[in-house]
Amino acid sequence: MYANGRHQNIGNTERLVSGLVGTSLLVYSAICPRKFKIATAVGGIGLVYRGIRGNSKVYDILGIDRNKPRIRIFRSLLSQEPLYIG
Repeated sequence: MYANGRHQNIGNTERLVSGLVGTSLLVYSAICPRKFKIATAVGGIGLVYRGIRGNSKVYDILGIDRNKPRIRIFRSLLSQEPLYIG
């Protein structure tokens, strides 16, 4: 949970991919033709910000939460703790 009340609604894999794609767009904006430089930089900054924060405003609006707990498959025979996969 964030200090401003927002929770993470993006899973770790999606955060990583957003950060990598955003960084790639920022690097590309440094070397791309002039007319696409601003658009790619803005897109890259948005994706990097999304990856760092772990929160998507679009997901908030649509009610999507991809940062749910892992799926419980079955209980372990040796302990009372559930075994999680994912």
